[in-house]
Amino acid sequence: MLKKCNNCGFQQDKFLNLGGRNYCKSCNSEISNNDIIIQDSITLSAYDKKAIYNIFRLMIKGTEKYIEASGCYSDWENRKQIRDNNTERFSNPKEAEESLVVALFGFKSALKDTPPFLQKELKSEFCSWVNATGINIDNCHDERLKHILFEINEIIKGEGDRLAKESAS
Repeated sequence: MLKKCNNCGFQQDKFLNLGGRNYCKSCNSEISNNDIIIQDSITLSAYDKKAIYNIFRLMIKGTEKYIEASGCYSDWENRKQIRDNNTERFSNPKEAEESLVVALFGFKSALKDTPPFLQKELKSEFCSWVNATGINIDNCHDERLKHILFEINEIIKGEGDRLAKESAS
């Protein structure tokens, strides 16, 4: 478990003990017992990480199916990134969106209590996917798609922000 100095925020496994008093190893300020914040280490099993990535992939698949059903991009077949996304076709965007909402809810639930490093990885994966599809502010004219992409970004960012706030307090 890491201990965090309230003065400078430096995380350390133990404080420097001189003359029976604890001092921060970084800023040398004296630490009383009331000043110590103990941060629980967050562990993530390989199984949990794989499960979260599978849910993330399902969410991306759902997003691609929505884009295909909505007809936002005439060249979507060339833009899409998940090539095995042929299992279920939707006749209209509303059906695809309803399916995607379930995937988004599952993704948000899966991200609860995950370490910040995983949110960073997922954020990077999401940004890579958006870049690879060529979707950008200039060519995204579907308001629902903009909202979906914003929500995915907020889910990833939101869970990371929540964890950062909890570890800081």
